[in-house]
Amino acid sequence: MWRHIFSCTGKQHPKVCIIPTATADRRESITDFVYGMNRLRAHPNFLSLYSTPSADLESWIMEFDAIYVSGGNTRNLLALWREWQLDVVLKKAWQRGVVLFGGSAGAICWYEQGNSDFIADQLNPIDGLGWLPGSVAPHYATDNGRRASYHAMVADGRLKPGYGLSDRGVLHYVDGKVHEALTEHPDFGVFRVERGADGKVVETPVAARLVR
Repeated sequence: MWRHIFSCTGKQHPKVCIIPTATADRRESITDFVYGMNRLRAHPNFLSLYSTPSADLESWIMEFDAIYVSGGNTRNLLALWREWQLDVVLKKAWQRGVVLFGGSAGAICWYEQGNSDFIADQLNPIDGLGWLPGSVAPHYATDNGRRASYHAMVADGRLKPGYGLSDRGVLHYVDGKVHEALTEHPDFGVFRVERGADGKVVETPVAARLVR
């Protein structure tokens, strides 16, 4: 999947930044990311809102070709981003062609809504930044109650229709619209979830391109 993301930047050795706000800048998240990017011959860095690298975050962010947002606590991520106006900066980066991507909280944050475990041992609806329409549920194919809870939230209207993403499946958006679905494994992909005319939830697999 990383090679596909790199291809979207148009750079063979892109500058890639991780924003680990949702993990409270967990050291292991940063270390693993830097190690992985070095192996792929990219140029990694990270942004901490607990120790900012520059007084001019916008100029600093615009130096990157791609920005990866880690998983973790979605509510904390959104609160800190808004406090620092990082959401405004990232939207400008997106509009200028910087590739934005992420998993779990790093996927939920871009949508209007998501199914999130920001409270321990609970799954609740949460409002995201609203750059992408509808809702999303990460970790959809794992046996953790995500699928059932997402169906329930869509069925009763707490969440808008949207997509369930397995840990091996992603959606690639261009200009705010779905461009294609991708998966690293044919058995773990992307699902469209919506409410039918009878009020029952309809789940439809999305044709996905296999990538390595």
